[in-house]
Amino acid sequence: MAMFDNRAFLVMHIRNSFITSDDTGMSELILECDDAIERHLGISEKRPISWPQKEFEEIKGSDSFSASEADIELSHSCDIYPDMDFSGHRRRSNTAQRLEKLQLEKHAQSKIKHIQWKNVKNNVSDYSEHFEAKDLNIVKSCAPRKSLLATQLEQYSSNNPFMEFAKYDGRTVGGIPTKKIDIYLTMAPPNERSYPMTVVTISSAKVQHLIGLIQWQYTMEKREPSLIENSEAYTLHMVEDDGEVDMDFPPLDNREPISKFGFTKLALVEKPVMSPSQKTLHMITVEIPGQNAVTFTQDNEMLVKELLEKVLAERVTKRKRVFSYRLERRTCPGIALDSELPVSTLGTTEFCLVRENSKRNDEPQTGVNEMDEALSSHHYKSFVVTMHNRLGKADVQLGICGEKIEIDPTTANGHFRRGSLTFRKLKPVVYSIDVIAACTLQDGKSSERSAFRLVHHSSNEFKNCDFECDLPTAKEIVTKINNILEMRLSSVRRDYLRYKQTNKLSQRHTLLL
Repeated sequence: MAMFDNRAFLVMHIRNSFITSDDTGMSELILECDDAIERHLGISEKRPISWPQKEFEEIKGSDSFSASEADIELSHSCDIYPDMDFSGHRRRSNTAQRLEKLQLEKHAQSKIKHIQWKNVKNNVSDYSEHFEAKDLNIVKSCAPRKSLLATQLEQYSSNNPFMEFAKYDGRTVGGIPTKKIDIYLTMAPPNERSYPMTVVTISSAKVQHLIGLIQWQYTMEKREPSLIENSEAYTLHMVEDDGEVDMDFPPLDNREPISKFGFTKLALVEKPVMSPSQKTLHMITVEIPGQNAVTFTQDNEMLVKELLEKVLAERVTKRKRVFSYRLERRTCPGIALDSELPVSTLGTTEFCLVRENSKRNDEPQTGVNEMDEALSSHHYKSFVVTMHNRLGKADVQLGICGEKIEIDPTTANGHFRRGSLTFRKLKPVVYSIDVIAACTLQDGKSSERSAFRLVHHSSNEFKNCDFECDLPTAKEIVTKINNILEMRLSSVRRDYLRYKQTNKLSQRHTLLL
């Protein structure tokens, strides 16, 4: 509650309240607001009719009444605010609102039709016209509905005979090294041969896998003409910058990994189809213990026993014919070949002559072989081995050349695992050959598996990487790395040898004490 001592202001406030709260406008006419404001401003000395004479004289003679206050406090009307429940137009009266509501209800009821229900007795036959009986013995044959997904799967052509090579597609994998190659298709129409087909493959794929991937992508893109459903019917050749096939060089070896080659453009060439009357000639090399290897040019129809007889007649003297001999693959010692098999079905052209009940010696026989092996150690070669650390073991691809050593996880088993537990995935690692200190062969756990250790320098200390594989592969890896280290002899290698020599001297001195 507010207290005011200015009676003029209170009178004007009450008058304005009546005027603003009356919707009909009658209060404004009765109170004669305009005449009262003129008298308060001194414009007229005549008092309003509704004012008593005594109150008017008191207000007029008071000191609080001044022209400045009248200008501020006695305005024409008070300020109007949004919360005063007063809008631009007057609110409708309650009577008008009720009349409108009744009119709407009457309009809604006019749409309702009232029907009087009467109990009328009718015969059953009258209802049969409206409610016919259905024959339940008739079974409607409705075909099963198919979803949109099932329809699209049926329309999708999954008759690709090269589906097994789709796993080598590098466009759908992540975290694995890939390689992008432009393939020129020699079997395509002449107007399309100049435009290569881009293929992305994983780096661990071999050349044979890349050929199958090309055939799979070729079929998925619905190119014409269709390819032969055999990946061995095609080869990859080097091409010029304009896409012309360079036939002066042999095709890529199907057994080699594609990461070994640095080509970004290749050509898919179909192998020539030989007629039955023609014979394919190829070179066959047979190594003889204590002698130089012998080379023959033979066709695919020659059997293993015929090749053995030819080798014996060529190099083995009659005095040594009293012993029995057999042929083995050069890469598979101890496994004799069936004498009735054709040479073309063996998948190799390199063999070894071994005497029965004897074991082949895999060590180099002459200094010439050691020199050849040392010179070829700088060539790139990859091996699939098992890497061990404190988390467990993982299958990796170990790539070795004269400049670096690469450790790449394989596609399937790239995670460290210990029993049924699987740990983090192994990341690809590349070590420069200058930081490699040594590579030694550890004691084998069995006659079939052997472990070797790779020592490298990192963070001012020597660290070890342990691997495991079969014994022949372990020997080949250790020999290859040691040949590279002996030919380069980096500072890390010298420091490591000095460190080992110091440890040996300290251990010997400790034993003497």
